[in-house]
Amino acid sequence: MTTAIAYPNDIVGIIASEVLSAEIARYYLTVPLYPDTLVSTIDKFRPTFIVVERAALYDGSWFGVESESGGLLIEEILRIEKWSTKHGRTFIYIDNDWPDQNYSHEIRNSAHVRFPSQEFWLAMPEQPRRRKIFHVASDYSERTNND
Repeated sequence: MTTAIAYPNDIVGIIASEVLSAEIARYYLTVPLYPDTLVSTIDKFRPTFIVVERAALYDGSWFGVESESGGLLIEEILRIEKWSTKHGRTFIYIDNDWPDQNYSHEIRNSAHVRFPSQEFWLAMPEQPRRRKIFHVASDYSERTNND
C-alpha cells in the first residue's frame, strides 16, 4: 500500500541524515543533493525548499565541508543560497551545538531560515509558518539538540 504524500507539488532538496530525510519524505517529494550534481539536480527538480542538516556535513559526500580543507565543497553549499534567492525558494539550515569549524558561520549565515530558533515563530508571517516543512525542521532540531 502506498501512502499519499501530503504536499505532492512541493519538492524538497535535502542534505540530511536518514532520520530527517525519512521524516521529510512523509510529507514531501524529496531529492538528495550531492556535491558533483548539486547544480544540475536543483536546476532539474527546482525544489521549493532546500534543507541542509549540519550533522549530515560530517559524513558521506559532504564530509569536511566546514573544515579548512572544504574549499570546493563550501562553494557548492553557498550555491544553494544563491540559487534559492534567485528563484524565490527557501534554504533551511538545521544547526546543532557542535563546535564551529572554519566555514560553519558562512554556511549558517547563508541560510534563509535556521533551526533551532526561538525567533522564527515570532518573526515569520503567519502564512509561511503554517508550512509543514518548518514544523518538521523545528521539531527535529529541538529533539536532536536536546538529546
